[in-house]
Amino acid sequence: MEKNLKLEKARQEDSALNRALLWVAGAIILEVLLVLIDRYYINFYTDEQSVALALGLGTAVRVCCVLFLAVFVAGAVWTGLRWKKKAALMLPWGITLAGFALFVFFALIWRFNSDGVALLYVIIPAVAVLALVYYLYQRECFLAVALTALGLLGMWLVRKGSYGPYATLIDVYLAGMAVVSVLALIALALLQKRGGVLPRKEGGIRVLHKKTNYPLLYVTCVLMLAAFVAALVLVPTLTYYLIFALIAWAFILVVYYTVQML
Repeated sequence: MEKNLKLEKARQEDSALNRALLWVAGAIILEVLLVLIDRYYINFYTDEQSVALALGLGTAVRVCCVLFLAVFVAGAVWTGLRWKKKAALMLPWGITLAGFALFVFFALIWRFNSDGVALLYVIIPAVAVLALVYYLYQRECFLAVALTALGLLGMWLVRKGSYGPYATLIDVYLAGMAVVSVLALIALALLQKRGGVLPRKEGGIRVLHKKTNYPLLYVTCVLMLAAFVAALVLVPTLTYYLIFALIAWAFILVVYYTVQML
């Protein structure tokens, strides 16, 4: 019996690792594609052949944006139908997620051009790292690290564009994430009261483990809320120090949860 449990645990760990590696592989492919787009669509030469190629890539970017938006919507509908039937969700959910990711990828390039490419250079590896955390660590670790990553993104955006044409958009992001931090605090309090289970008609859905360290998650939410508010109301130069503070907090989280797994 004990041997079977060990084999099952090993199988689950291998499956989680394979899924994480798929995310890493996808991130590498997108990074290569991003480099090519940066070279031949954003920073193209002015000779006739290069201009023609850039125009063709521009058309391809717009077509892909619309195409993957349609894939995302279709996948979401399919996932909803499968959810109601209580059928397997892996394939429709995977298509939905892939469609959404590729839609965001091409939409950022279409709408923001070189600024969108610069942002994607940061987002793509960050998402790959978050996928590793999701599959290899506890769910509470992923939630804490993901919220910290959103905080880091906000600080990076302020550093790069607080005085640029997207300053208002960045302020909207910071304000929105401050609200998300508050909502996360409320959701955690409700989950803690219900033992980490989200109630449903057909039975509850376990969101967090019974032994979840809720105080650490509360501290993370409060730190992110403080960082977003500080970035909104204080001088942008403060975000330089906030970036290092959030990186240090992410490192503390990973070390803590790594020790918990040993």
